[in-house]
Amino acid sequence: MMDIQERLRAALGTSYRLERELGGGGMSRVFVAEEIALGRRVVIKVLPPELGSGIAADRFRQEVQVAAQLQHPHIVPVLQTGEADGLLYYTMPFVEGESLKERLQRDGRLSVTETVRILRDVADALADAHAHGLVHRDIKPGNILISKQHAVVTDFGVAKALKAAAERGAIAAPGTGLTTIGLAIGTPSYMAPEQAAADPDADHRMDLYALGVVAYEMLSGKPPFGGSSPQAVLAAQLTQIQRPIREVRPEVPADLSALIDRLLKKQAAERFASAAELRQRLEQPGFATTGSLAAITTASGGWLTPGRLMIGCGVLAALLVGLKLTGVLGGQSLVAQGLLNERDAILIADMNGHGADSAIAASLTEALRIDLTQSKTIRLVDAPQIAQTLALMQRPADTKMTFPVAREVAQRSGAKAVLGGDLQPVGRGYLITAQLVTPDSGVTLAAFRETAADSSEVLPALDRLSHELRRKIGESLRSVNASTPLQQVSTSSLEALRKYSQAIRGFDMRTNSQQSIALLEESVRLDSGFAMAWRKLGVAYQAIGDQDKSQEALSRAFANKDRLTERERYLTIGSYYSTFDGEEPKAVQAYRALLEGTPNDPWALNNLALLYIQQRQFPQADSVLNRALQADSSTFTAFSNLITSQINQSRIQQAQELVAAMRRHFPGNTGVDFLAADVQYAAGDQAGYQRTIELLASQSGSDPFIQLGSLNSLADLDLSHGHIAKADQKLAQMAVITDKLGRSEFSLNSKLRQAQVQLWLSDDRVGALKTIDQALSQHPMASIPVANRPYLFTAYLLAYAGEPARSRSMLAENARLQTPPAQGTGSFRLIIEAANAISEHRPADAPDQVEQAMQRGGCQVCNLPELARAWAAAGQPDSARSAYERFVSTPESNRASTDALDLPLAWQHLGVLYEQAGDREKARNAWGQVVEQWRDADPELQPRVQEAKRRLAALSGESSAR
Repeated sequence: MMDIQERLRAALGTSYRLERELGGGGMSRVFVAEEIALGRRVVIKVLPPELGSGIAADRFRQEVQVAAQLQHPHIVPVLQTGEADGLLYYTMPFVEGESLKERLQRDGRLSVTETVRILRDVADALADAHAHGLVHRDIKPGNILISKQHAVVTDFGVAKALKAAAERGAIAAPGTGLTTIGLAIGTPSYMAPEQAAADPDADHRMDLYALGVVAYEMLSGKPPFGGSSPQAVLAAQLTQIQRPIREVRPEVPADLSALIDRLLKKQAAERFASAAELRQRLEQPGFATTGSLAAITTASGGWLTPGRLMIGCGVLAALLVGLKLTGVLGGQSLVAQGLLNERDAILIADMNGHGADSAIAASLTEALRIDLTQSKTIRLVDAPQIAQTLALMQRPADTKMTFPVAREVAQRSGAKAVLGGDLQPVGRGYLITAQLVTPDSGVTLAAFRETAADSSEVLPALDRLSHELRRKIGESLRSVNASTPLQQVSTSSLEALRKYSQAIRGFDMRTNSQQSIALLEESVRLDSGFAMAWRKLGVAYQAIGDQDKSQEALSRAFANKDRLTERERYLTIGSYYSTFDGEEPKAVQAYRALLEGTPNDPWALNNLALLYIQQRQFPQADSVLNRALQADSSTFTAFSNLITSQINQSRIQQAQELVAAMRRHFPGNTGVDFLAADVQYAAGDQAGYQRTIELLASQSGSDPFIQLGSLNSLADLDLSHGHIAKADQKLAQMAVITDKLGRSEFSLNSKLRQAQVQLWLSDDRVGALKTIDQALSQHPMASIPVANRPYLFTAYLLAYAGEPARSRSMLAENARLQTPPAQGTGSFRLIIEAANAISEHRPADAPDQVEQAMQRGGCQVCNLPELARAWAAAGQPDSARSAYERFVSTPESNRASTDALDLPLAWQHLGVLYEQAGDREKARNAWGQVVEQWRDADPELQPRVQEAKRRLAALSGESSAR
């Protein structure tokens, strides 16, 4: 007769290839095999024929299949069950490592630390199974496997399957020796009293008793109860009290000893109520360490102390307060211990993943960052500061932030701790661990661990870990509990989160912005409610001038603002209202609300300052921006806006010093070069400005937006000096680049800019209208996204070209499509109405329209020439002269652009107005400015230059004659 192995091999055929038999299978025979179809190693457990013949195979399979639904990192899942040649079997994944039984046979007993770690893992597995209504019924060292320092439970649900199938089989096949009532299946040394007595009401707490036996054995080397026969062991389980573990092993901490005593209570009601409660106790900070409190809550709610004394409520309250203050109960926070201070900077290292799970680990790094930004206690080192430090270390900005690199960056940037983590696959699930260490010595300040049954549970597990970290550092429980769950403030899609994290890294490291935008677009396609990704998209679109997509993205973020952290929610509200015309006060309110809770939030301060700058409230802007930089000196835009504020106040030296500081903080950043050029222009160094921009253009490489920015700045400079042909060449180059980008609105704007030159400099209305019509024919408005259509610029030019009806048609179409109106459209519409009033011979209405526009904020200097033209048309030369004077004398960070067409014309008008007023000295200065500005202008402007020279000579001659 063939033995079991041969029968199994013959029955399985080509499905499996048996490799060897493993010992120690208890009531089953265990074989290692290869599953041919999937090329994986599995364990096949076969019930002995004498046991299998007495049970119903269909019921056994049914019960095992129920247990197979469990998915948890500390549970070895059942893959399948079957019957082959009368043999019942089931398969499980092969786990590298050894069983706890083998470990104890080799080492005798385990350390306290390892014992607690294994207890925690098994309790975690039991908590999940019990929550699904499944009880193991046979917890013992042979069913606990040790793999990569973690414990996993095997044979889950098999004992119940045997019991259920045997009960049904006893009816179907009498005479097997198994009874229907009072059947106890398990291993005597680990059976709870109610299980040994075959109590039909025995529940999940039998597993807790068995785990108590296992804990006792891990510390002492043998179970608490023995006997000469299985019956004697069962009798001991029912009647005897174990010898205290501290008598067997005195170094066992008192709280661990008390925990084991409670697990081994004869009455189930006196044990822990659940495996989840047990796990929570095992995970408490400071558990099973020297000096930990030996106190376990009893079922009745009292406290058992080592001396078994009941403590009165008043004394107990005083004791608890004292223990909290001294840090014994629950462990002191790191802030309370003086190891960290509130708002000390912490640097997050990239979470370590394994193989295919590396992508998930990368997503979790960003998710952890998102959750920790909700903390009122923790301050994170952000990506710009990391990039700045890496530059000082002469490392690329995209250097992977491994744990060793993170420690070095933390030391150089002044961070007080580094948080590193690891994502470890365990079965179908994951184990997430994290350590908070000091950057210099690498001393571990705190360690954390959480488990996830599968990938869908990874974010909730990370949320729990993050909250425990925040509590350990010193954040109040109320503050932590008030945080919005991570899946809600980010996304439940790990793939969407991965795309988002890649995009954020691209933006932070200032690499390919187009690639980062594409990643964000993919992210919101995967989760259309991912508000943080929508907000970042809105800001990114705004930066590249795509107003249509920016408005849509910010609107989507605003609509999903409840899925944001408190900080991101206020920033989103501020960005949304800053984007739409007339809503700036609501934006200010949002930023101030954020600053009430977080007074030094750098982005709220920066964005608030930007609104102050738009309102020309420069002292307020400076104050807020200095606060932002004190809070975080790596905030690029805070530096940039502070330079803008200094230029607007004619504080050129301060602006130059800030540029020098930015070069140290952000080496190699082209944005600093553009700012440096603006400062050069403001200082009157137009030659230096031109050299800087030309250098940027030559070094732009494949970045189209640097190319466009450089060409636009050089075209403006050409126009300010009357080099119309050169400017047209650059505008044409810009059109080619924008056509390649598929941004036809940019191409249309370039053509419209040429029409403006014809109107302003050549006074050619017919030619300008022809250029406008050709441009609209080549790039119809309908072919451009709604918010990107230059309706207002076209309407503006048509108004000055003497076509008010067409201008108003454009305004009406824009008003119909633009809801809500984009920022600045309201004030620009008023400017257009003023131009139409002049065209319609109603010049008296024009000045009021322009002044209303200026009251709405925006670029005040840009509108001063409009105001001057309105006053001149209305027959008010003194007011016109005053507006022109303010224009030429008011500092503005964007002067290179505003000067392009308006500065020479302003000096021309001032020359005439000064002569009319009899102020020859100022008139001579004005005409001299025209000559200087257009010294080598194109031939078509030379008649104007000659007229300026003639007037200047006449004024100079009169002055000499006097």
